[in-house]
Formats: sequence, C-alpha cells, structure tokens
Amino acid sequence: MKGYKALTHDYRSPIQGGAPIWDGTTLPWHLPPTALDTSPQECGAGWNFCVTPAAALSISRLWPDGRPSVILEVETRHYLKRGDKCRATELTLLRQLTEGEISQVILSWSQVFAPHHVAMAEAQIAWRGALMPPARIDEPAIHTGLIAALARRQLPWTLHQFPSARAAWEAGANGDVWDTWNAWDAENAWASQASSDVWDADVWAAKAARAAWDAGATWTIWDSWAASDARDALIWLFAGLNGWVKDPNRMQHGMLAAYQAGLQIAIPTAPQTLGWASRELQMQRRPGEESGRLHRRDTEDKKQRSATIHVREHRRRRWTHN
Repeated sequence: MKGYKALTHDYRSPIQGGAPIWDGTTLPWHLPPTALDTSPQECGAGWNFCVTPAAALSISRLWPDGRPSVILEVETRHYLKRGDKCRATELTLLRQLTEGEISQVILSWSQVFAPHHVAMAEAQIAWRGALMPPARIDEPAIHTGLIAALARRQLPWTLHQFPSARAAWEAGANGDVWDTWNAWDAENAWASQASSDVWDADVWAAKAARAAWDAGATWTIWDSWAASDARDALIWLFAGLNGWVKDPNRMQHGMLAAYQAGLQIAIPTAPQTLGWASRELQMQRRPGEESGRLHRRDTEDKKQRSATIHVREHRRRRWTHN
C-alpha cells in the first residue's frame, strides 16, 4: 500500500510536533515499529498517512509551523483506514514530492474556490514560495515591497527597521492601529456571505478549505505572523474576487515580494509606523537540531506566543461585535 505523509519543514509531525522523524536526505527511510491503535477512532496511535497527497496536505496545512510543509510518498504492507486517514505499525518513506507536484495538488483542491480556483491556487503556491527561507536577504527589496504595500492600502505611514524580529515584536503597537492593517473587512464579508441562503453551500465549503492556510504550533511568533499575513492576503483575495470587498490584491500587494526577499515580520509598532525585520539566516532551525538553546528559546517564547493568540482573538472578537 502506497500513500502520502505530511511533515513540517524540519520533518516533524505537523499535528503532534516532537522530534524530527527523518534526516531530510536519506531515502528510502524506514520508520521504527510503533504501537497501533486498532479502535474505530480516526485519530490514533501509529504511523499516520493518507491515501492521496491532497488529503495529507489538507490535514497538515500548507504552512503548519509558519513554513511550507513537506509531503512524502510512503509505503507499508499492513495498515488500518479510518476516515481520511490510515495508520500502520511500520512505514517507509520513499520519496519527497516536488513543489511542482504539490502545486498540482493545490490546483486540484482549489476547485472549491471556483470560478476563482486558478487565481486562488496561484496565490497559495506563491505564498508557499514566499514563506520558504530565501537563499539571500535582500533588504532593499523588502523595503520596496513594504512601501508598495502601504501605498496600495493608502496608508501614509513610515517604515522603521528593527535589528531583529523579536525587537519588532516587543515594540508592537496596541489599539486601533491594527484595524487599518488587518483583513477584518474581508473576514466579515466572508462570514456574512456564508450565513446567507444564496451562498451557504459554496461559501462554507470554501471557508472549510481555507483552514489549510492556518499555522499551528510555530517555532517562533514571527513564523506565525508571516503565516497570518499569508492567510489574511488569501482571505482578502477571495473576498475581493467575489466582489465582497474592493481591490482583491490589496493585502498581498508588496507583502508577497517582501517575504520573498527575506522579510520576517511586519507589524504596526507605533501610530502610522510599520515596523519590520528581515530574517536572520544564521538562526534558521536545522533538521534534527535539538539543542538546549532551542529548548530555552521555546520556553522563552511560550509566554509571548500566548500573548499573540490573546491579542489576535481579542481584536477578532471586538471586530466581530462591532
């Protein structure tokens, strides 16, 4: 039996996390025997995989830790199938799907966004590329992209570069300044359409599909923020293509190019000021890296990550009830 398994960019489970299960190079790779849950539950112990790459990508999401996921073709002799998932006591990783193959999967599953499926697929593919670590950091290109983003949103703001993503985050602004930067209008329009009789089936199907744009547990807050920018841009794009908001490309214009050039985070840090920081290539997590430094950094970030979630949900609730 052949199937497909999704991993994070550094080869961990996109759902459970934990240590990397593959070295990122050696194929085939035999995963060790593990206990198997034989109950009828869809989620259970064992090496989990899916029959199709689309199902694997849907479950794992496009960027589960803020960076593009990895899809591998796998093989096993004995397995159990439960819903959209399969699980086995042993599993062999055969090969990694190329980005070209993943792009075809995204194009296929984007049919739910018809008649705008091609534009939505192209945007999702572009954002996957933008969230990959760049070969080099191009700060002038980042600056140009952010200037273009502010102009497209008609925001007469200034830019302030910070030495690190952490410094930018710690300087983050509070209050209504966020309302002019985020995609609340598009979310509201989508929610309104999903509750109407006319759009109910199609829009709710598309809304379910967009769960693949969310990020789960991320290594740092800034990885989550980059994924949030991708999500906001895609939500606005779909709402705009359907005529629910103006200017479909408003949220991704300039931002996509900035992330492609090595942007790490861009957030309001003061009234009419967009703070930003580029990626720190030397800090990128390497597959299999399990040092005490990373453990300490994860612990240090935990409180800030909780604060991030709290702030975003507070803004979402406030906006929803207005």
